[in-house]
Amino acid sequence: MPSSTEQRGEGDKRDIKPEEKAKEENKIASEGPKDPAVKNAERKGHVDEEKEELDEDQNRTIEEVCEGLKCGKDGLSSSDAEGRLTEYGQNVIEEKKQNPVLQFLGFMWNPLAWAMEVAAIASVILGDYLDFGLILGLLFVNSCISFFEEHNASSAIAELKNQLAPTADVKRDGKWQSIEAAKVVPGDVYRIKLGDIIVADGKILAAHGQCKVDQAALTGESLPANKKVGDVVYSGSGVKQGDMELLVTKTGEHTFFGKATALLQETGEEGHFQRVLRSIGFFCISFIAVFVLVELLVTFLAPARGYPCAGVHECYNIDNSLVLIVGGVPIAMPTVLSVTMAIGAYKLSKKQAIVSRLTAVEELAAMDILCSDKTGTLTQNKLTVDQPFCVEGVDAKKVQFDAALACKRDAEGSDAIDDALIKFNEDKEGIAKWEVLEFIPFNSETKRAESTVKNGEGKTIKVTKGAPQIILEMSRNQAEISDVMEKKIDEFAMGGYRALGVAINETPNDEKGWFMEGVIPMSDPPREDTKHTIEELQKKGIRVKMVTGDQTAIAKEIARRIGMGDNILKNATISKMDTDSPEFYKLIDESDGFAQVLPENKYNIVKALQGRHHTVGMTGDGANDAPALKRADIGIAVEGATSAARAAADIVLVAPGLSVIADAVYGARQIFQRMQTYTIYAVTSTVRLVMTFFFLTVCWNFYFPTLITIILAVCNDGTMISIAKDRVLPSDYPDTWNLQVVFGKAIIIGGYLTGSTIVLFALVYNCGFLYNWFDLPSLLDNQVRMLIYLNISVTGLGTIFSVRNQHFFFSNRPGVLPVIAFLIAQAAASCMAAYGFRGYPYGPYGLQGCGWGWVLFVWLWSIAILLPIDFVKLGAEDVMRAIPQVNVPSNFFHNMIKKLPWRTRDNLNKHVLSEHYHHKPHFKTTGTRETKFAAADVEHRRSIQINRATSGKSAPPKST
Repeated sequence: MPSSTEQRGEGDKRDIKPEEKAKEENKIASEGPKDPAVKNAERKGHVDEEKEELDEDQNRTIEEVCEGLKCGKDGLSSSDAEGRLTEYGQNVIEEKKQNPVLQFLGFMWNPLAWAMEVAAIASVILGDYLDFGLILGLLFVNSCISFFEEHNASSAIAELKNQLAPTADVKRDGKWQSIEAAKVVPGDVYRIKLGDIIVADGKILAAHGQCKVDQAALTGESLPANKKVGDVVYSGSGVKQGDMELLVTKTGEHTFFGKATALLQETGEEGHFQRVLRSIGFFCISFIAVFVLVELLVTFLAPARGYPCAGVHECYNIDNSLVLIVGGVPIAMPTVLSVTMAIGAYKLSKKQAIVSRLTAVEELAAMDILCSDKTGTLTQNKLTVDQPFCVEGVDAKKVQFDAALACKRDAEGSDAIDDALIKFNEDKEGIAKWEVLEFIPFNSETKRAESTVKNGEGKTIKVTKGAPQIILEMSRNQAEISDVMEKKIDEFAMGGYRALGVAINETPNDEKGWFMEGVIPMSDPPREDTKHTIEELQKKGIRVKMVTGDQTAIAKEIARRIGMGDNILKNATISKMDTDSPEFYKLIDESDGFAQVLPENKYNIVKALQGRHHTVGMTGDGANDAPALKRADIGIAVEGATSAARAAADIVLVAPGLSVIADAVYGARQIFQRMQTYTIYAVTSTVRLVMTFFFLTVCWNFYFPTLITIILAVCNDGTMISIAKDRVLPSDYPDTWNLQVVFGKAIIIGGYLTGSTIVLFALVYNCGFLYNWFDLPSLLDNQVRMLIYLNISVTGLGTIFSVRNQHFFFSNRPGVLPVIAFLIAQAAASCMAAYGFRGYPYGPYGLQGCGWGWVLFVWLWSIAILLPIDFVKLGAEDVMRAIPQVNVPSNFFHNMIKKLPWRTRDNLNKHVLSEHYHHKPHFKTTGTRETKFAAADVEHRRSIQINRATSGKSAPPKST
């Protein structure tokens, strides 16, 4: 294993070609079908030009940069900023806009549409130009609906993107203010802190503490780069240590990141939702193909039945097979499923949970373990300060005062602890007499904050506050107070108090001059709704595990108050075990929470739970949480999270508390129920239509025109768009796609409906007693076709009211929109069945009205068939879940159809949502679960290496 120095050397070498590192870590390929040698030459030339320009920026002084930008070090005025925004444009990287015509035509370019297009071509060959026009009309109508719905969903997604837009603290009119990052302009003075992702290129005007910036995604450097006043930092880099003020020099596409982006493109790997959709489409097409082939073989190879095929233009055998293709293909399925997910994601945003990776919705529905931060999620994040415990000879007010001196006094840059300590200090006027010379903010490695201050008499001191064990170890009076201090810290922890150590150094140049004055107890009580929310989540099949950096005693006390178990593991136990061992996995799974955890512990916790086959959600707010958030199935950035955590997360919360996550889970399960409902309905319809027309043709030599199936598709499938807004209840357990159950239920329910239609046909077609019993007129073949059409329409769409519920159909009323859509579609179907088309299309399979008497009979028959369908549904599910899981389709077919263009909302997800942070070091992965884990593993190892570097430990991390 190379040393950190050697690794830094490797980074320096690769700094010549920064895009190669980006390609290696993010698997991003260059655009265009050019020869590789040509592309490499172009890239090298582009990078060399960029390096020359960057070197020029680095060598220029701050004064020269200010002169070139015609600005000062105190920021811009609002009017000047507006003018520069007009001159330079917004600080964004423009996305490629898709041609609307190509987007529209794209809905006709997927395997489901191909099946319809094959049927249209066959119609032309057969000379049936009417069917050709009708099929093309159906494709056109579907594309119009899909285009319209995608446009609406795109608007909803764009709104989500705007809610996730990053902000920046800039100095305008002499005051610090938060603005949209898109409105940052060259010449702005821009403030950044630990965990921020830099939104523009700039030159450092001021640096507080030792500053480190992670720019590996841009320059390939293995470790964070040390930065000082006068250095250049780049958009897309992450702040790993320190606070800085920058003079913005370049924005948007003029930044180094913006220009490099022109050479990159998104990964082409598919997501889980795409694989599910592909499998469903493959099943439907395969099912149709088998029955079409068998029907053609039977009709052509059974001459005794006398099937007519007098020539190309009078071959009813082939013409009738088009009925199976057009009727069986669920042409609207990709649109309905993807729009359902997009609209659902928009509704989640109204519950204060913003989805940054659209397919995370279905993973959130499947989550069965949530690893939750304590502070701010389980607790109120409203700290109350109690009386400090002081060492001998130190007054309590002195400890309070010095703790306040160690805080950041800028209200916009302070945190909850700083606010509480400043408020608790009684001597407000005394604080104002001390000038802050330098402030080093808290970070997760040093676990303390430090201020260097000077009073009016010229006296300079250092004060620090932080983890009491850290403060104790660095103090010269450690030996005298260690025992009593450790005892007091434990007492505070047993009572649920977090202890904060305070120390002073009156000889700033001597790092051994620190003197610990005491500890301040601080409490953060649980939220009022936390206990109830945890109980509700447990009822829904989700276990909540606490993850905190506080002491074990504090974690146990909070766990007791909110009704969680007290099996809390501490960092010492986790760190000494082999994190890849089954024993470690089991220990993590059986625990109720974790205390004193470090960011790398979070990653190992998630990995262990996934190793036990759980779908894991992990909350986080810090820059170092990014690997764990990326590794988790659902990474959740809590309210107030750093830009780095938000960029790595799948869901961003904009309100505090566990109840927000619970609401998001319930919403995700509702979305999943809608998608699953339509999927079962669509596959059931395919099975039912194909089998019904197949048996009527093969067994009774009874033909149907293509017009029937086109009407069914328009009236029934068209109304299924309303399922995206159906009223559903979340399931009582985590939801996952079990396609074996879906296909099995669809075949059984479809077989039941097919049987009911076949029995109805036989009674009407072969038995005359119905006419006498119900005093109904006898029917011609053309009239029987309309009767069967009405039965298929009513029972087919009526099935949706059963499959939308997990139990009986009356257990949850449907939404108003699906009911209205059903009534309109069936009213139209009833009128067509009653009046027909006056024998059109003419020939052996014309269509004539069967009259209102038979329409009423079909409705009564259909209702009688639908009443017991819940028992069929529940029985089918029990049967399919009892059958061992079988992987279908096989890898051969899986790989064969893998690259077919199944159009889904994932495309919108990549081109819109994946750029919600156009400045980010944590590139989001829209590929497979394994790819996501591999990317998280790389970032986890880098995070450990970075943390050791920032804390002064040079030993490289063990490879995971």
